[in-house]
Amino acid sequence: MIAHLQGREKAIQELGFKPEDAEWIALVALHSGVFLRSQYGRFVGDNTSTGRKRAERLVGGLLQRGLGSDYDVPGLGRVCRLKSRTVYRALGAEHIRHRRDAAQLTLLRRLLSLDFVLGELGLPWLPTEPEKVAAFEALGIPRQVLPKRVYGSKRKGRTERPFGWKMPIAFADGLARFVFVDIGGETHEELLSWGAEHAPLWSALAARGLRTEVIAVALANGRLVDTERILTGWTEPGIRVPGARVNDAQLDELKRAEGALASLDEPAMSKWGGLNGTIRRVAELQRRRDAVGQEGPERIRLDGVRVCSAQLAWTAR
Repeated sequence: MIAHLQGREKAIQELGFKPEDAEWIALVALHSGVFLRSQYGRFVGDNTSTGRKRAERLVGGLLQRGLGSDYDVPGLGRVCRLKSRTVYRALGAEHIRHRRDAAQLTLLRRLLSLDFVLGELGLPWLPTEPEKVAAFEALGIPRQVLPKRVYGSKRKGRTERPFGWKMPIAFADGLARFVFVDIGGETHEELLSWGAEHAPLWSALAARGLRTEVIAVALANGRLVDTERILTGWTEPGIRVPGARVNDAQLDELKRAEGALASLDEPAMSKWGGLNGTIRRVAELQRRRDAVGQEGPERIRLDGVRVCSAQLAWTAR
């Protein structure tokens, strides 16, 4: 049983799938929407010809029932995509974008995300955007601090989506793990942008006495040399936190938090995770407020970084 699925795979069993296949389908739908036969073989612990036959049977069943599509992606091989709204509706994630087709680089990112999760199934993953938001808001971290991406245009309207990068995040026992999926490119502009957008959240976690680890995964170790150098710099001297000082909304939050603390209003303090969480949040906002006259943005030091290459195989199939 995969704990972070929280029993959602049972809804897939009700669609007529065996328990192990139902668990796999739930895992794929929530983390990537696409998979390779080799990844299924790795999941069931069978990388032999028998494992390949099992993978083909599963893909065949998905295609026959109209739940999936299967096609060649140059450089990746045969990719199966869970496309049916039925699957996602059963999991309570009907509007997740994984079921939609995507560009090749997006598909690669999804496959690499799934690949890393497969290697760390015991971690407390937060597979959907609502789960990520709820986990950090429960700590008293304001939504405006969470990383977000903006979609749409001025003419048609714009939508902000928290955790719009859709990369793996795990959190429990005082340690948050953030995975960056490196899909290549001549520069590391995307990594730097991702780090800048997440830095305010990492700062808020540090202010609450929580640890943060950043992990980068890529197709090959060669790509990770420069990535590791950048991540190491985020541990010492640290990553810059843009806009670290208080804005009007945070000043208002400080006033409310100080009031709740002064009156020991437990319901009000629950917003920041109780008494200790409120104390930490007040201290953080007071420090930012009092630093207005200082030059230069704040830096936050990560507690750990890792880099690793993916374990994709059978890509010719």
